[in-house]
Amino acid sequence: SNDDPALLTLGFSDSLPEDLQEVVIEVYSISFTRNDATPFVVEDFTIGGVEDLETVKIDLLKYPGANQLVVIEDLELDAGTYEVSIAILDDDVNNSSVLEADGDSKALTVSGGELTLQGMQLASGNEALTVEFGLAQALQFQTATESYLLAPTGIRIENNLTGATLSGLIDSTLFDTVSPCSEKNPPTSGNRVYLYKGIDLAQDLADVFTSASVPTPPGNPLAPFAVASLNETTREYAFGFLPAGDYTLASARDTAQD
Repeated sequence: SNDDPALLTLGFSDSLPEDLQEVVIEVYSISFTRNDATPFVVEDFTIGGVEDLETVKIDLLKYPGANQLVVIEDLELDAGTYEVSIAILDDDVNNSSVLEADGDSKALTVSGGELTLQGMQLASGNEALTVEFGLAQALQFQTATESYLLAPTGIRIENNLTGATLSGLIDSTLFDTVSPCSEKNPPTSGNRVYLYKGIDLAQDLADVFTSASVPTPPGNPLAPFAVASLNETTREYAFGFLPAGDYTLASARDTAQD
């Protein structure tokens, strides 16, 4: 019945944004708030058999596609709809940071120190959910401070039972024989795959953009629902934890400067 509790298992996963070596967040609490009630706060974590951890430091890039790190297991909560707040230590580059391709480490910050996600649905019984960090949308470089901002845009919570996985290969001839892609060094760098909601789309398929993007995207642009990078060796892409539905897939091969 609806009065029976839910047993929540929560994992973290990501979709790789670009040529970054690490995207590390240090989480010190996760709060669950139902109907404006008093939040239920998880402040101790068990990761890999190690119990009572006050914080958990996660390199999100280690969990692409359908891979995930379980951060909460069998947490008893009432069934219902929740707001989820993930509190992140972002005071110091030693807590949360981005390691760029050239080896530079930059601070990672979160507005207000918390990522707040709406609409987590829990039914009675065992519920396995995943926070999918769409870093291509969520991770924004701040030129003024030479740091990265992690925003809720592109971060979503999906049910593992109903979430879909989409993966495939891009034909190597697109890199080796088609100009200007074939002139890149190496041709396999700077490649992304974009997923858009819907089929037979009348809108222009756009790169990631926000209302503050400069220049303003032309025409009637549609932002991608999810973005994945291509494995430089195998040319494989993978999307994990997608809500069921119709999608359009597109690829771009000149995203190194995004």
